Amino acid sequence: MKRISIKMLQDRCDYLNKVTNNPLNYCDKVGSVPFKANIGHYYLGQQYGGVSLEIVRSEGGGCDTIFHTTTKRELMALMNAFISGILNKEVA
Repeated sequence: MKRISIKMLQDRCDYLNKVTNNPLNYCDKVGSVPFKANIGHYYLGQQYGGVSLEIVRSEGGGCDTIFHTTTKRELMALMNAFISGILNKEVA
């Protein structure tokens, strides 16, 4: 089995943002406010040795966890299934 890296997960996360037409960057600079988070942007979270897929829900950077897992391999499988479901839904 091929080892799953953070780079591979990030590439898959970038693809998910493209497929869903969501912003590709977590935040953009705006006038006097240093940063404004892009609502709908998917990104990877890493905490306590695990990885997760999260989505930005507010301009202030509030987020929800879509998948919290313990291994990179498990997250890759869940992200692939998630993307497959999105693509199949669009085709139908």
